[in-house]
Amino acid sequence: MEDIRAFMSQREFQLLRDLIYKESGLYFADGKRYFLEIHLRPRLKELGLESFEDYYRYLLNRPPGDKEWMRLFDKITIPETFFFRDPRHFEVLKDEVIPEITARKKYGIKRLSLWSAGCATGEEAYTLAMILLEESQVSLKGWSFKVIGSDISMTALQKAKEGAYSEYSVRYVPDLYMKKYFIEVKGIYYVSNDVRRCVDFLRVNLSSDEEMRRMRYFDVIFCRNVLIYFDKKSKEKVLERLYESLNTGGYLFIGSTETLFGIDTPFKGVRFPGCTAYKKEDRDYAS
Repeated sequence: MEDIRAFMSQREFQLLRDLIYKESGLYFADGKRYFLEIHLRPRLKELGLESFEDYYRYLLNRPPGDKEWMRLFDKITIPETFFFRDPRHFEVLKDEVIPEITARKKYGIKRLSLWSAGCATGEEAYTLAMILLEESQVSLKGWSFKVIGSDISMTALQKAKEGAYSEYSVRYVPDLYMKKYFIEVKGIYYVSNDVRRCVDFLRVNLSSDEEMRRMRYFDVIFCRNVLIYFDKKSKEKVLERLYESLNTGGYLFIGSTETLFGIDTPFKGVRFPGCTAYKKEDRDYAS
C-alpha cells in the first residue's frame, strides 16, 4: 500500500516495544525506534495495514508461538556469527572444562550434553560438535555426546539445519578442521554428516518458562552475545533459567565483551587464562 505512514511515532514504538518485551524479553531502547521501523515496515505492506499501531493490534490478537510472532522475530533478530568466534572460549572448554567435568563424572554415565543457546545460523553449535569429535579420539574416548543449538528465529534455524556456509563464515576455521569436517562445492562450505549427526536444532524462547523447562541436564552452555538484547530484569530471569538447565558443576560461557557485573545471579565466576566462565555450584556448598 502506498499510503502507509512513512514513520513510526514514539507512541507506536513504545506499544510495539513493550509487546515484544512481554513476549520475548528482548528490549529495544529508545534509540532503536528507527531499527524497528525499517525492519517492520515491509510487513505492514504485506498485510495491507496502514500504520504501526494497526500492526500492534494485529499482534495483540495473536497467541504466543503464532506464525506472525515467528515472522517478527525473524525480522528483528539479526544474527552475526561465524565458526570459531572468540577461540579462547573453545580452548578453555577443551583444555580446562571438559577434563574437569569428565573427571567428576568418570564413575557415572559417560555422556556430555552441550547447548548453544541463541545459536543463530548454527556456526557455534557445529564448532562445539567438531571440538567434541576431535576430543573423542583422546580425552573423550568411550564417551557419548550431543550438542543442542537453539534460537528464537525459525529462519536462522532452517539455515543452521542446512549446514551450508559462505567463505566468510568459515574464515577462521583451522586447517585441520576445514579438511576433516567441511566439503566445499562451488564456493559453498557444507558441514560434514559426521558433525551434523552430533547436533539437534530446536526453537527455544529463552524468556518462556514453559520452553525452558524442557532444557535440562546440560554440562556446558554457550550463550554468547545474547544477553545484550535483554534488560537487567530479563537478564536475571534468563540467567536463573540457564542455571537450572545446567548440571551441578556445569559451566556457562557468555560473550567476551559481556559481563555479569551488577547482575543478581547464582553463578560463580571462574577465571581462566584469557576468559571468564560461570559455574553452577551446589547452592548449599557455595553459600
